[in-house]
Parts: sequence; C-alpha cells; structure tokens
Amino acid sequence: MHFLVLAASLGCPIADGTAFGEPYTISATPEPYISEGSLVFEASYSSACPPSSSAFVAERFGEDAEADGPAILASSVMIVVARSPPECASPLFSEQQITETVRTPLPPDLAATVSSKTMFLACPPDSYYEMMRVSERTAPGVAAAEPAVELAAEVSMPADWDEEEDGVWVAPGSSPEAVVAEDDSVAFSDPVKEARRVAEELATHTPDDTVAFLAHCESKLAAGEPCGCCSGTMMDALRKKVVTDAAAARDDVNSSASDANAPPAAEPRSAAVIHAAAAAFSIGS
Repeated sequence: MHFLVLAASLGCPIADGTAFGEPYTISATPEPYISEGSLVFEASYSSACPPSSSAFVAERFGEDAEADGPAILASSVMIVVARSPPECASPLFSEQQITETVRTPLPPDLAATVSSKTMFLACPPDSYYEMMRVSERTAPGVAAAEPAVELAAEVSMPADWDEEEDGVWVAPGSSPEAVVAEDDSVAFSDPVKEARRVAEELATHTPDDTVAFLAHCESKLAAGEPCGCCSGTMMDALRKKVVTDAAAARDDVNSSASDANAPPAAEPRSAAVIHAAAAAFSIGS
C-alpha cells in the first residue's frame, strides 16, 4: 500500500510504531476529523489507569523530509499522534481495555492551514487503517445548531384574577389563537376541564334553557354542522338534566292536582318542560 511505501522510504518510526508512543489503535468509525483547530478521534488501548490518564500530542510528521522523499509529504500533511505513558495515583493490579474520544490540539501552523492543505492521520500498528484522510467538519451525527431562540419564562394567571370580573386571562405575548381552547363556550379536550365546563354551564340553566340548548345541539349534529360547545359530555349532561327537570315538573303537577281545594290555574311553566322532554325523548307525560 502507499502508506507502506511511505513508511519504508522513511526508514521508519511509523512502521515500527515508535512514533506513536505508548501502544494504542485508532478506530475506523467514527472517522477522525478536525474541529476548531483540534484533531478528534476514537482511541483504544490497555491501561491500569483510568481513561484520560495519558496525554495525546499531535505533530506533523516528515516535515524535514529530503527533497527526493515521498511526494505525499511535499503535497500534503501527515499527522502523527503520540500517546504518553499513563499517570494515576492508584493504578489497578491489571490493565483494562479503554476506548475514549481523544481531542488534541493541532500545532498552530497546521491549524491555520487546515482549509488549504490535504491532511492525513497516520494510524498506529493494528489499527483498521494505516492512514486516514482528515478534514474540518462537525462531529459525526451532530446536527447543526438551531438558531438561538429566547424562551419567555412561563407566566401563570395572577391569584387575584377574577375571570367573571376581569375577563378571560391571556398570558403576556400570547396570540388570541392560543387562548381559544380556554373559551368556556368551546369543548375542552381535557376530560376534567370539559366536565367542569359542562357543570358550570348547566348550573346557570333553567329547565327551558336546557331544552333549548339540547335542541340546538341536536339540530347542529343532525345537519352535520360543527358545534364547539356540543361535546359528547355536554350532550349526555343535557339529556340527563332534561329528564331530571321533567321528573321534577311532573311531581309539581301531581302535587297541584292532589290539592282538591286549589282554584283552577293556568298550566304551570314546568308542564311545558315535560311536553318538550316527551317530544325530545319520546316519553309520555
């Protein structure tokens, strides 16, 4: 291979591994690269010390080669990284296999010429490759940073805010669309909020209001028209309230009929509710 020719022609501390210092290998994946003036690669070695106990120093190799030396040293840059002996206070009794990501600065003169020079990284013996081309780029698999967006701090409704008096509270900076879901005339997707909305709405209804509201919802649904306030929860609650109101009205009518001494009176308002409920639910009054 080209690299072997290069190593043999230089006589060669690369070939015998002495240029690399302490033994290690360079992984083929992820590929080595240059970032912000530093060489980044994945190294594996055996050591009785923890990871990062060795220093890795990058240098240019063959810069002083003879004029008739290999052309690759004249047209490009060969980088060699030497690993120093590990240093630690409490080494283990036996060595362990370590793989770590190494980030070592390039000499200033090399860092300044990354964009204009073809650069190769010489790999120690037993590495997958004997040399690898390296270039300036971001870390493999790391997406470009998104533009910075200043996020506003979450703001909650003031404790003394009364929506009946002060209106629907809108967080500062919110768009009107953002608070549509908080409109109490529109169904909530949250079942707890929706149940509360329905209960609050029906608490304001007279029996006639409930009949009218139910008729409105049923006509909308029958026509296939959207109706944000007529959720399934609301429809169920309306039907139950109509039946309950009708039962209460029937009791009132029966109580009035049992009073033989009572003078004749016009049909009570509650009787109209009974007839409406009977029509809506096909029940007899």
